[in-house]
Amino acid sequence: MLTAKAKKKLAGAMYGVEFSSEFPSPWAEKRPQNYGRYAQPPSYMVEAVIRQLDGGRVFTGGDKSAWQTGLSFDGHLWCIEDWRRRSWNLWGPPDQEVSAAKLVKKLSAASRIVDGQIFEAGRELASGPTRPPKQHHRVRNLYEFFRGHAETTLANIDDFHTNRKLGGLEGLAAFLNARISLDRELEAHTLSAVMFLLRHDRGYAGYCFALGDRGGQTFFEYRKLDWSERFSRFFDTGRGDCQAVYDEVLQVRREHRNVWAHADPVLFVPVEDVGLVPMSYDDLDKPRMNFFTTIDAAEASRIFAAFDRLIGLFDDHDLGWYAREYASSGLPILMAEDQARKLRDLMNDRPPSHTSWRSDAATRTPSKTWRSELHRDPHNPTRTARPSP
Repeated sequence: MLTAKAKKKLAGAMYGVEFSSEFPSPWAEKRPQNYGRYAQPPSYMVEAVIRQLDGGRVFTGGDKSAWQTGLSFDGHLWCIEDWRRRSWNLWGPPDQEVSAAKLVKKLSAASRIVDGQIFEAGRELASGPTRPPKQHHRVRNLYEFFRGHAETTLANIDDFHTNRKLGGLEGLAAFLNARISLDRELEAHTLSAVMFLLRHDRGYAGYCFALGDRGGQTFFEYRKLDWSERFSRFFDTGRGDCQAVYDEVLQVRREHRNVWAHADPVLFVPVEDVGLVPMSYDDLDKPRMNFFTTIDAAEASRIFAAFDRLIGLFDDHDLGWYAREYASSGLPILMAEDQARKLRDLMNDRPPSHTSWRSDAATRTPSKTWRSELHRDPHNPTRTARPSP
């Protein structure tokens, strides 16, 4: 995995450190001194560094420890012990804090070198012939599931007000509690649908990128684009309908998706003669929840209408049918452009088999796709093989 240059740098970073099959055991009756538990670099990276040493290997660990191993440094034997596959402990002779700090510093520097090589390997993978499938079906089905529950709750809210009967104070209390329960249920299902639709939108655009004109970009470079850049890559925001959809979905992202995915709580401070104010006026731009629930019936309807228009843009795009069909197959994303062109030529010879999945229940139910054609079992032509994960 390491290049010759990286191996040379690693040898310099670990100068004076050698692998040792003998080491002070933290489980011995006379335990060595513990010089701390470290989360950075993570345990797996320290293991990778140790395996690059001459003869380096790890041994079975104890309770809650996947592995342990020994190092020789500064004339002493040391033990590196994994802790729950995330952090690691350093054990060694007593009263050697200076040597322990040096060893930790060397392991950290070496881990940076190995991590850099892993990063470069990831770049090559991202620019390679295929990418793993985006689990289009799972994300889409989860969106459909939560949206269906949200729409059912919307219908229940309409029926609830149409057939309401208060019947005194007890009836009024029951009415309010039932309405609060419906509001919370609507919020939960709608927010879940928001998360999965925007996740699906991101993966779906990846198929459009793979099958269309990439403009000289690699998949690794494409992944660095933010949502607005990806949107404008496929749709002309100068068109009124595209710009309207862009503005609507961006508002949903800011007001609902980003709140739950990224936002921090805003701390309010009481100021005499002024009232409660944010800890900093920079917080004024952060999304906040000022209502009992963040999504009411009107807002849920607005969100789903915006999503239907977004899906409609993909449906009407030149690459829409190709991306929809290929995403439904569950196959990896083709990153080699010549392979993608051959695939599009093959798909041009096949009739459309997958309908849109906008707001209407009938159209959101997927019809038969060419998944079965792609995964035909070669040993039994009448049986469809399970697609590879």
